[in-house]
Amino acid sequence: MTNRLPAVVPAALVLALVLGGCAGTGPGASDLTASTAPAVVPDAGDVLEAPTDAPTSGVPIARHMRDVGTCDEVAKVVGMLVEDLPLVRSASRFEKSRFVCVWGDGEVSQRSDLVQVTVTGAVGDLSTGVLTLEEMDAAGVEEVPDADVAAAAGAAYTLTSETDAADEVTVTVAVPRAEVTLTVAQWGELPDLDPERGVTIVKRLLELG
Repeated sequence: MTNRLPAVVPAALVLALVLGGCAGTGPGASDLTASTAPAVVPDAGDVLEAPTDAPTSGVPIARHMRDVGTCDEVAKVVGMLVEDLPLVRSASRFEKSRFVCVWGDGEVSQRSDLVQVTVTGAVGDLSTGVLTLEEMDAAGVEEVPDADVAAAAGAAYTLTSETDAADEVTVTVAVPRAEVTLTVAQWGELPDLDPERGVTIVKRLLELG
């Protein structure tokens, strides 16, 4: 069965952008980011506003997508998870039908203090669609049951991963023609984000419930 997980920027790779002051510069960070970011961030730079011809101030409203136009607006919805973290502008971007916002503080003395939060969203004819239970099982993700998501003909699922780069908790909510993913990554231990809380946060961006 084909893995239809969303093609978003992996947090462990974007995290390399936040390590400049702590881990130094090297080919790993720039090469990894350049190889993955174009799927969501095709142009370099820190311009976060949508194109002037976009039909809304930011991401076009699909059936359930909140109208947001900058990462600052996304931060207000996400709340406490990012309130003490600066925006990584070089890794954040708004386009007509998708966005990626990355927050992380590179001004720390120890890698164990590093935390990164990534929020991605997309609307339109998404190649991934809403995963079925069989596809979730094949992809290695776990369903997070939620009545609001189910009522919108959607699905919520989570993935926990531990790598040499970072430990991550990822939560995705997908409804027809709209999808938002929240990833929290940190060094040394899994982030304190349970899947149900993650779904509640993501639902705010999808205006569910």
